[in-house]
Amino acid sequence: MDDDAVRRAETDADAESGGSAMDGETILWHIRPLEVRAERKAPPGPEGDDPAALLSLLAARGVRTGIDPGAVEALARGGPGVYIVARGTPPEEGQDGRVEWLVETTPVDALQDAGEDEAIDYRERRRLPSVQAGTVLARVHPPVPGRPGTSVFGEPIPPKPVYPVEVIAGAGVRYDAETGEIVAERSGLLTVQASRRKVRLAIGPLFVHRGPVDLKSGNIRFAGSVEIFGDVTEGMLVEAREQVVVHGQITRATVRSGGLIVVAGGAVGSRIVSGDERWTPGDIRALHALDESLLRLIQKIRAAQSVPEIAARLGRPEAFRSLVTAIVGEDADRIREALKRLRPLWTEGGEANGGKTHFFDLWALFIGGVQHRQAPGPEALAAAVRWVHAAAEARPMAMLEESGVRAGYVQASRVIAFGDVVIGDRGAFQSEIETFGRAVVAGPLRGGRLYAEGGARLREAGSESGVPTQVAVGRAAAVELETVHPEVEVAVGAASLRFRERRSHVRVRLGDDGRIALEALSSL
Repeated sequence: MDDDAVRRAETDADAESGGSAMDGETILWHIRPLEVRAERKAPPGPEGDDPAALLSLLAARGVRTGIDPGAVEALARGGPGVYIVARGTPPEEGQDGRVEWLVETTPVDALQDAGEDEAIDYRERRRLPSVQAGTVLARVHPPVPGRPGTSVFGEPIPPKPVYPVEVIAGAGVRYDAETGEIVAERSGLLTVQASRRKVRLAIGPLFVHRGPVDLKSGNIRFAGSVEIFGDVTEGMLVEAREQVVVHGQITRATVRSGGLIVVAGGAVGSRIVSGDERWTPGDIRALHALDESLLRLIQKIRAAQSVPEIAARLGRPEAFRSLVTAIVGEDADRIREALKRLRPLWTEGGEANGGKTHFFDLWALFIGGVQHRQAPGPEALAAAVRWVHAAAEARPMAMLEESGVRAGYVQASRVIAFGDVVIGDRGAFQSEIETFGRAVVAGPLRGGRLYAEGGARLREAGSESGVPTQVAVGRAAAVELETVHPEVEVAVGAASLRFRERRSHVRVRLGDDGRIALEALSSL
């Protein structure tokens, strides 16, 4: 074997598991767990190579199974080329658990499972799927494990792991893990959030209004979901605790909900709020942490009341605060942090049902320093806990996941959402859009301001005439633009960039140095 052949063999050995020579000619071995390829660089001598010697070379490299004697014979006698002399058995992949839907359903959040380069049809007409009590909504199938394979080294090759579907049955839904059936326990609107390994379902009450919302119908307020087959006209109000779907247009009106808002047409001069205008997601989480901590405290107090000596002390107002401080335990810090965060919300304007009074009772008990106010006794604490619990029920944690806005277009409107905001291909004009999730505008974004904590994907920002347009995202997010015109300002965290010329297919984000980084994109 010449020096060049040796070098080729050694290089191939480093890269692909080995090289050898027979009778002065080079054979390169490409050994993989599922395949052994022998690359003959030159023909053998007149009598060929010894197949037994080739088998010995394979054995020396640990190849024990799947050897093809015919291929080894062909390698020994044949000319230059590539010979597959051994094959392993690949594993049979299993299947993750899956949900077989038996009713029509539409995921609440189409962006949740969409990848960066995955196309989304923003023109899809959404409708609310209503179900009847007793309906089997879906069947959950368990995962099917795969079967291991065998490598050419005789070792097992495990299949990829499989995972079950996690079912979270919300209000109005029952999941029988033994039969795998998901059943509606009441009639109403089916809400589904589905990802690859998790599905969350709930059924809420549904109010259907056929016709416009106008002076004749009056405003609509409903504790569940609302579906309107018509327009929402000037000066009118629609409020729902869960979802709202408007199959027409919203004109100089207000729509508020705790869940998803879908407008098949568009919104002109209107206010659309999905979530809460004053409360942020962090405020909602703090409220529920406070609620849970106070409820645990009440349970501890009730348990302590079963001890006569402690019960007597609980009845003395002067000893109540010190006793509560001892009982509350680790929840004390959570309560204080939540009260400090929520103070502006509950003291600037307060809440209904004596909100300020209840809040300052809690503040005096756990933090102190409230002028002319003594720490509350047991009855005042119980009243404050009931007030906090009612506030938490009015702002459920599900609001953070289920809220969002989908609209065909918006013009001169204000849109606020905890979740994602998706505007269709007719675009957004001179509007204020604010979301703690992601924002997608499939048409032009001209004028106004868009803030999306989780990032933004925009088809076109600004205009050829240079209309000022502001786009801002959170520090960890990015803005992807198919086309951006001059006088568009993009902010990422505290850093910003004003475009002076037209650009196409760019991403704006923060670089490792904390400065704006502009990257080219192949497409959106």
